[in-house]
Amino acid sequence: MSLFLFAGLGSATVTSADSITYNSNNEFFDGTVFAISVAADQSTDKIDIFLGKEELSEKTSGEVQQDLQIDFTDQSTSLQYSTSPSSELVNIYTFTPYNQEGFSSADDAIAAIKSNCFDLNGNGEGSGVYNYETSSTSYEIYCYTQDKYLGTPAFLDNPEEIFSTKAELKASGKVKQTATLSNGDAGSGVITDLGSHAKIRWNGNLDTGASTPDNSRVYALHGNRYSGSWRIIGETAYDDYSTYLEGGQAFQALQDWADGYNTRWQIVERLNNRAWDAAEVDTTSDLAYTTVTDSSYSSGQFSYDTEDLLVYPMFTVYVDSGENGYIETSKPTGEPDIVSTSSTTIPESGTGTISATVENAGEAQGSFSGRLTGCDDGFVFSDTQTTKTVYPGQSISFDFDVSFQSTSREQGEITGSCEVEVQDTGSAVSDSTSISVTGEQVSECTAGHEKRFLNTNDRWEIHVCKDNEQGWEKRKTCAEGKKAVARSGNTFACEEENEGSGGNDGGGSGDGGGGELPSWISDFLDQLHLGFSVLAGISLGVVGYRGTRWVDGEYQVNGSFEPFKSRSLDRVSRGRFIIGSAGAVLGLALGTLLALQVPLGIQVVVVLGAGVLIWKKPW
Repeated sequence: MSLFLFAGLGSATVTSADSITYNSNNEFFDGTVFAISVAADQSTDKIDIFLGKEELSEKTSGEVQQDLQIDFTDQSTSLQYSTSPSSELVNIYTFTPYNQEGFSSADDAIAAIKSNCFDLNGNGEGSGVYNYETSSTSYEIYCYTQDKYLGTPAFLDNPEEIFSTKAELKASGKVKQTATLSNGDAGSGVITDLGSHAKIRWNGNLDTGASTPDNSRVYALHGNRYSGSWRIIGETAYDDYSTYLEGGQAFQALQDWADGYNTRWQIVERLNNRAWDAAEVDTTSDLAYTTVTDSSYSSGQFSYDTEDLLVYPMFTVYVDSGENGYIETSKPTGEPDIVSTSSTTIPESGTGTISATVENAGEAQGSFSGRLTGCDDGFVFSDTQTTKTVYPGQSISFDFDVSFQSTSREQGEITGSCEVEVQDTGSAVSDSTSISVTGEQVSECTAGHEKRFLNTNDRWEIHVCKDNEQGWEKRKTCAEGKKAVARSGNTFACEEENEGSGGNDGGGSGDGGGGELPSWISDFLDQLHLGFSVLAGISLGVVGYRGTRWVDGEYQVNGSFEPFKSRSLDRVSRGRFIIGSAGAVLGLALGTLLALQVPLGIQVVVVLGAGVLIWKKPW
């Protein structure tokens, strides 16, 4: 079949569609689409199809809300002729005769011809006749000068067949969708927009066989004096003018004038009559009164209307449908309803799972897609969605993994929420809710440990980790000229910039530069400090054990505590073991804690002193 065919004497109107389909996976629009196909024969010259909503509803599993009308109107067929300017063609002018005498030499006469006279053959040498007049002993010139500009001719190219028709799509309560279709944008398999809610696919070609007026004996003439700046002129009249002008006849007429055989007005009349004839509309041509569609000289165009009608062999109209389409269609779908959720507690840098239980509250099977759309700061999630099939009345569960990252330096719980959305992929009906999440923030410092830094006043500050390990608090700001110097046990002290080591109160002697000791030395000194402190605690524990038993034995012998009276019994042996054990524990704890407060250097001096006394045995 052909897309546009020459319609003969017969004609027919198509009033019904050949097929109607309802497709939910169409390439043209998202969602569902009605595809309406019509196959016509070569006698068809009009389309007028009415499709009621009841007829359309039969093609769906739902209900259609509008009637649909498809019409093709305003047919037209034309031939488009373009112009081709060419340097082979000369402009058309009228002329006036020109005569001047009194030149003293032939060269002066020739120069006057070049500057004042029309160049008949366009060679740049000028066109004119000069004679020597004995009566005036001077030279005289005879030539033409340009008078009126009648136009610039151009060739008329072979025509292109232009066909068009107006397609209209109307649905109840909707804006009419229209498109003008022509062989410029329609053809076999070509798809054209019909408004913004429909598309049309044609099958066929562009061969019509329409009759074409002969353009082989005409030229187009461009000039501002003509309607549309163009007119059709005859080739014969133009050739007569251009041949007379350039072929030597116009120049011979000048010679006849100079020799006295003709007057000036006789010779110019012969030329001007040919010019006017060349610029006249060629009324013998069928193209004489065509419509100018482009008035520019470089791309002039004429349009010639024909009496031929269009026919429509085959086409398919695709109309956007569905719940929000141009043709509104409603049908039972699934409807997600989130009925319950479960939250989770997530350790720092760990992952937990939250879940949502969803019921299908709709009247049809649903394909539910669930995903997390957002979480509060500190909680990280993946927006990957999971799709599950759910029958009416049934419930399913969606699980989502959520990670927690630190948002604070203090220990505690960080509460927040994540947004869950569940959507039916067919109807786009959705439900959403928030699910609470809790993150366990881990402390970032150890109780009693210290740190140092320079404040905005360029003074050293020493901060200590709180006893509850929940952040730092300022312990001391060093005086101007003093520096925070590392000490044992992850502590710092303020010292003069150039003091040596020895003090721990922030003002004693330093180590010369206040620099920190290597970590392995600091760890060794910490362990040594702890060992001496435990040794002191053990010593005090022994004293406590024996002392409490001695006091208890004194009570048993005398009934009162009189430590300075002489007794024959051994008080320690009389004292009870349980009381002695309590004294030993108390002495060990008290001795160790007190010793930890004594700097390592003093501890070393005491231990060495005790060793010397024991070795010398002065008693």
